Amino acid sequence: DEEQTFANNNNIRKLLINIPTNPELDMIVDANAGDTAKSVKYMIANKLGCYPYSYDLMHNGRLLPPRATLDILDIDTNSTLFLVDIPQDLVWISVYTPNNGKLFFQLRKLQTVGYAKLIYPFPVSLKMYMGRTVTLNVLASDDVGNIHQRMLDQHGIVPPSGQHISFQGRRLVVRYSLASYGIKKDSLLKIGRPLKRTVVQE
Repeated sequence: DEEQTFANNNNIRKLLINIPTNPELDMIVDANAGDTAKSVKYMIANKLGCYPYSYDLMHNGRLLPPRATLDILDIDTNSTLFLVDIPQDLVWISVYTPNNGKLFFQLRKLQTVGYAKLIYPFPVSLKMYMGRTVTLNVLASDDVGNIHQRMLDQHGIVPPSGQHISFQGRRLVVRYSLASYGIKKDSLLKIGRPLKRTVVQE
């Protein structure tokens, strides 16, 4: 038992994580010799509350390969790892949802807040001609034609062919986006009765 305890203790690596951009956030992370650099990044991310893909780790002047273990990298206990930002034009942002959930999005630095809204899901109500109303989670960038697919995916409803969708009394064109009609959170959309087909007999 003592040998096993010694072996377990010998596998533990106490790592000092240095954050040059904000030294007040420097921390110590307990990892195992078999943990990968990627695993250590996730440990740090959990403590900082940030996304792990926005930075890399360095040790002795070299970037750590994500799949290499601390043992292979010769990183012993009390080693110092440096957290460095990844130089790229993509950034990760987090958005809190009304039910206290958290969503992550990857955006280019030149994209606007308006673009972020296009990829943020929100609920709308959909009233069918039979009287039933369902709630769908949609994107502002969805085109009207996608509503049918979301009905199927989220509620298992197969829409009848020939029906149309309207908003504020206006019939919507299937190839246009919801954003182009000003459809926002909690908007009410209506599905009209399918058009009857007339069979012409010769």
